[in-house]
This record gives sequence, structure tokens and C-alpha cells, in this order.
Amino acid sequence: MKLVISSPSYHPASGGIRVLHYLGFLAKKNGHQVKMTCDYLNPEWGGYSEDLSCPDLTIIPEIDPPSSPCMGNVVRWVLYFPGVLCGGPNIYPDHELVVSYHLAYDQAAKEATPRGQIMTFTLPFCDLGEASTDIPRELRSVKNAVWYGKGARVLTPYLLSAIEITRNYPESRSELLSLLRNTRRVYSFDRHTALNDEAFLCGCEVLVWSGSEFVTHVNHDAANSVMNVERDTVSVGHFLRELSSSFLDSIM
Repeated sequence: MKLVISSPSYHPASGGIRVLHYLGFLAKKNGHQVKMTCDYLNPEWGGYSEDLSCPDLTIIPEIDPPSSPCMGNVVRWVLYFPGVLCGGPNIYPDHELVVSYHLAYDQAAKEATPRGQIMTFTLPFCDLGEASTDIPRELRSVKNAVWYGKGARVLTPYLLSAIEITRNYPESRSELLSLLRNTRRVYSFDRHTALNDEAFLCGCEVLVWSGSEFVTHVNHDAANSVMNVERDTVSVGHFLRELSSSFLDSIM
């Protein structure tokens, strides 16, 4: 299969971008030809951006503008609520096959497509390297860290001395993980972010702003949010075959 994936350049701080690039990497491992529509790829995943014309399948995220019917078989992968980020549309053309990334977005994705029917496909987003929680929480040197992300910037006195995590700080993925593994508590104002699970898996107490108060974040299935190339390669293979069967003409 010739597969085009629309994505911004790789940025480790964005869970959505990581997922798109991870999909490209795994599709390549499944033997497909893959083109990413960006300049910068994750160097650790090697080269998988080919010059493709007349692709069999084009996958675009929810932030892309409406596609043209002449693009052929288009899959809209809704990685966040439609119409919220980057000026993306909140209604999708009826020729696009809509796939929701997570159950949390299913209803909004259904309302955004004239078809009223969607698929759901979740791909892990946490790349923790050698995750470790060996340092007891009470012995960690960083007391509080805060992440605002896509949430409201609510200022509270006890967060004035907290280390703020941003898209650009810490500068590298390894530095972020090092910070999380040495932090006792992370306050998050973004309920839908990979960082909540990553901090949880690194042993932090994670408190998420509900709109009126902080609530404890617990993900009992967080381990399945961690990337596993062998397992995820099989999952993507099944996903792409399911997509192909959803269109009238087989593309496999």
C-alpha cells in the first residue's frame, strides 16, 4: 500500500504528533510505502518518508482543513476534539472516513461527520525509554511541577514556586523524563494530554484541574499507553487492513 500521512514535523512534546509519526514508522515496518508530509522526522525511527504519487490511502489529523474528493481515499484521524486546535474544522466532508483516537472523542467525532458512523483506533503515545520509579516520592528533589498545555492558565499561590513544563522546556525528551522521575507532584491543567500518564508512570502524584478543583489522576491501564514496537506493529497492520476494507475498492 502507498500511504501518505499528513503531519507537522516531529516534536516530542506533542502526543498527537508523536502518534502520527509512530503510525508512519509502524506502517513502514508492515511493509507499506509511507510518505510523511513534513520536513523533520524522528531520527530514532529512521527514514520512512518516500516520494509517493497517487497514494492508496491518505491519513489526516483533525486539525487539517477539509480534504478534496480528488485526494482519493481519505481517513480523518480525530486525535482531539474537532474544531478546537489550530483552527481545524468541526464538520468533515462526507467522503472522509472518520476514525476517533479515543473513546473520549467518539461522540464529538460522530457529530462532526455526515456519515454519523466512525471507527476508533488508539495507538500508544508514551515513549518512556527505561522508565524507572526507583526514587521514593518523598525523597525526590523537585516538590511540584505544573503543566498548562491546552488548559486554562489558573494561577494559584502554591504553584508560584513550581517548575513549569512547557513544549520547549525541558529541551529534550530525556531531560523531561529525568525531571518527572525526580518530581513528587505534577499539577496539570490539561485533562487530555499524554503528560498526565507519563508523569503517573514515572511515579509522580498527578493532580488534574477539573475546572473547579484538582482531582487525582489514576490510569489503571496506563501501561498500555507505553509504546511497544512489536505489539504495536501488529496492531497497525490490523488497522490498515480494516481501513482498506472500509472503502468500496480494495487497496491492498
